[in-house]
Amino acid sequence: MGEYKANNDEASIEMAAICFQEALRSMDISNPQNNSMSFFFSLSSSATTTISELSLVWVDLALCYRRLGRYSAALKAFDSAEAAAASVGLPSEMLVSWAQIQLDLGLVDEAADMFAKALLLLEQNDDKLSSPSFAVASYGRGCALLSVVRRDANDGKAGSAYCTLNEAISVTKNSLLEVESSNKSTTTRFLCVKKLLGDMYTFGIMLPPDLFFEGEEEKKAMEPLDKMNTLARSQLSFIAEGESYYRSAEEAAASTTATTAEGK
Repeated sequence: MGEYKANNDEASIEMAAICFQEALRSMDISNPQNNSMSFFFSLSSSATTTISELSLVWVDLALCYRRLGRYSAALKAFDSAEAAAASVGLPSEMLVSWAQIQLDLGLVDEAADMFAKALLLLEQNDDKLSSPSFAVASYGRGCALLSVVRRDANDGKAGSAYCTLNEAISVTKNSLLEVESSNKSTTTRFLCVKKLLGDMYTFGIMLPPDLFFEGEEEKKAMEPLDKMNTLARSQLSFIAEGESYYRSAEEAAASTTATTAEGK
């Protein structure tokens, strides 16, 4: 009933959450081993490598809470889902949903770590590039890291912001390169990732120009005006790298629009 209500319409989400709450109170889901009729609904030992029904219900409840705007409750529900999953752990798509809620709450460090955990789990999947979770997790981790960069820059931690910005660019580009170097027709999913890379490079304008020139000894030997011009050119060169990603995202968007139009 809860799944039906959750998939029905937005007006039914509150009722879906209530259904999931009631399901969690049922002994066949919450504590089957203590029920005298448990042999009818307990998992066999051969099924212990799959996520439990209890974990699934907690995740469904968490997603309902998110749609209701109850983000703190959603995080607690995911904590319970993880605890119920025990040694099996939650699958990558659920970790991605968890990270998205952390991002909604501004828990950017936690979200970046959770997206990274999901991507690490996807490494075990031979067909990870075809998984929608790979694109979403790659984009989500990039967004979370860029948010860390913005926070550090606003706090006056320019050096830390620059280091994290380079990390964000590196891991996001690696995900994009994996897709582009494969024969999978999934590059359109990475349209947002390309645009995000453009945003990352563009954010360089918000950081001090001396961060973009690593030759400390050379800087000391420069005349003040030459130094200022050299640092400015280095910063502009960094920012300009984002243009190609913006253009690539624009071309991908145009291609997707044309394909959609042809299909109508």
